[in-house]
Amino acid sequence: MSAVRGMFVLIVCYAFPVSASSSAVPAVSTFSVITILPFIIVMLTAGCVLSVAGVFFFRAQVRRAVDALLEKNKVLADLENRYSTLLSAVPDIIMEVDSNHVYTWANEAGREFFGTDVVGKTAAAFFEGIQQAYQAVNPPQQGKESVIYIESWQRRKDGAKRLLAWWCRSLIDEKGRPRGTLSSARDITEQRDIEESLRRSEEKFLKAFDSSPLLMAISEIESGRYLEVNGTFLNVTGYSRDEVIGRPSVELGLFKDPAERTLLVEQFKKYRHLKDAAVKINRKDGSVLHGLFSAEQMNIGGKPYMLTLMHDVTELHTATKALRESEENLSVTLASIGDAVIATDRGGNVTLMNPVASALTGWTFAHAEGKPLDEVFNVINETTRMPVENPVKKVLRDGVVIGLANHTVLVSRDGIERPIADSGAPIRGADGIIRGVVLVFRDVSEEYEQERRLRESETRFHSLFENMNEGVALHDVVFGDDGKPVNYRIVDINARYQEHTGISRAAAVGKLATEAYGENVPPYLEEFCRPALTGEPYFFETFYPTMGKHFSISVAPWGTNGFATIFQDITERKSAEAGMKRALAEKEVLLREIHHRVKNNMQIISSLLDRERRKFPDGPARNVFDESRRRISVMSMVHELLYRSDDISSVDLGDFARQLTSYLINAYSGESRNVMMRCSAGEVNISIDKAIPAGLVINELVSNACKHAFPERSGAITIDVRRDDETVVITISDDGKGIAGNWRDHVGSGLTLVLGLVEQLRGTMTVDSAPGVRAVIRFPRNNP
Repeated sequence: MSAVRGMFVLIVCYAFPVSASSSAVPAVSTFSVITILPFIIVMLTAGCVLSVAGVFFFRAQVRRAVDALLEKNKVLADLENRYSTLLSAVPDIIMEVDSNHVYTWANEAGREFFGTDVVGKTAAAFFEGIQQAYQAVNPPQQGKESVIYIESWQRRKDGAKRLLAWWCRSLIDEKGRPRGTLSSARDITEQRDIEESLRRSEEKFLKAFDSSPLLMAISEIESGRYLEVNGTFLNVTGYSRDEVIGRPSVELGLFKDPAERTLLVEQFKKYRHLKDAAVKINRKDGSVLHGLFSAEQMNIGGKPYMLTLMHDVTELHTATKALRESEENLSVTLASIGDAVIATDRGGNVTLMNPVASALTGWTFAHAEGKPLDEVFNVINETTRMPVENPVKKVLRDGVVIGLANHTVLVSRDGIERPIADSGAPIRGADGIIRGVVLVFRDVSEEYEQERRLRESETRFHSLFENMNEGVALHDVVFGDDGKPVNYRIVDINARYQEHTGISRAAAVGKLATEAYGENVPPYLEEFCRPALTGEPYFFETFYPTMGKHFSISVAPWGTNGFATIFQDITERKSAEAGMKRALAEKEVLLREIHHRVKNNMQIISSLLDRERRKFPDGPARNVFDESRRRISVMSMVHELLYRSDDISSVDLGDFARQLTSYLINAYSGESRNVMMRCSAGEVNISIDKAIPAGLVINELVSNACKHAFPERSGAITIDVRRDDETVVITISDDGKGIAGNWRDHVGSGLTLVLGLVEQLRGTMTVDSAPGVRAVIRFPRNNP
């Protein structure tokens, strides 16, 4: 058409030329019109032909565009049908909720749980009571959280109360604004019941804090100062216990982002617990640990603390990140599913496999794509070991959702066998024709293992309970209207209980304590109920007048508001102990008398030596008698101390040294009037076989100092006795003239005796002279 319009303009310009003399009136000649008229007719005819051709060309283009749009809509409808079928086949509940908390979509599992009329109702209508978990969904509702995990009690359509685990993720519209959440949930009520039963059973035997594979810590809520951490915490973070205990986490720099801990503390103070919050922790070597951080409040000494547990999910975090980057188009749906997913085409060949399925089957998607499902998904019956019918074939044949029978085992590519539970559903196109099958399955090894461990634990407990040599009884506390314990009920007893108490099972089990024991007040009510209320074990020994027996009783918390008593009849032991105490007292009296008699005999010997001494004039012979008398007096002094001591098995060497110093001052008052003696001694308890040689050492060294250190002047002698850990140290020093040369060159009979005594003590002696003499004797307090 544009070409025709241009041609028309040229013709007009040619037919009506503009006069050079006038710009307003064109000069038209008859000749020019006649001349170009044929040309005008030809051009108009050509223009009409071109216009008609353009119309047909334009209509063809429009038809092709419409056909392409219809084909795209058909593909889109087919794709939406595939995803709808996939979500309907998933056994987990999947719900979509808008920004007003109104359910806008639910898969088949969701409608089955909440009811077919769930869409259009508010989410709050299905929560069991008012739960803070409902408000916890607000961050993803507002687009502030990508994915969160919560657990909540919900009402099923039949009114049953069920515990659901939710994974919630924000939904964003095309303008980037939050428009609600997409959530998947799994009924974990039975799983939690199993976990609770297992926990209660295992609590009877151990505290798993330090042996836990999780990172566990107890810290102050506000400051973050660590009160205790377990071995896994130290091993994983690389810190030593001394580096952690007593220091806040911020000071250690554990949190990669300190504001992250501040947010966790705020949430913890609000909800009093945390569940699987994602955190990043700095190890000591600078590497980063990704963890799932959970916390509960615990009270110690009436003060609240934070008990934290953290799963090290660094590898899982890396894998999840890679999956999110490589499969962004499926992340919203598949990231919310914890099960393995495999999809096939109508021929049963693998077209889709998520990482969980790869891990369980041992096939990567790159190797499994296009292969028959039988080759990738190898399932057998656990009992008969025969192959199980391919679920894809059954779905394609019957066109319905199916599930595998119990005891189905998946054999992975590397031969590992895992029990699984699964379901399969057809993938239908927009025309209703089955295009393939989606298979969803999960590893139930852990569930089977938990059940097995629970059975084994109960069996072990029952065997231990019945075969213990001690009497054991399990009780529940009975509370009064004021909430205080008023009685307790006997839940179970073992055979030894019946032997020790004489009360049969029929007369005890199910009875209140006042009924079973025939008393108005329950025996030991306060002692028994204390562990049930505080969680702390308690032990005591008692005489029970009603039975006329002595018992040793251990009380431990059991279950909820319950306690277990483990007791032994120790009546015979108590009688034996009383006899032993009487015998011991008699022996102590005898030993004291022996020490007293030994001391008296030594004094007699000393008196005899003094009598003989007087027969000799002053000189070497008389000195020998004096030295012998002093040595005997030293030994006599030890026996006197033992006779007067409360503990006849040891001597306080410090007290002995002070008494010995006073004795030596008097003994040498005539020979060394100007010598001052000082004694500094602490409490050092040693046995008698060490006290006598130690006292003789002190006597000989002080005697040598009195005789030889101050020939022409006054001076001072210092005696110091102390204990250095498990070593006794005796230091004797004077400020006299000292010893010239090597002291060993001056060894006489006195020093020879000292060296022999030191060897007997298994000790060492060092001597310094610069000036004066300082002797230091060291020996072990106890025999090595």
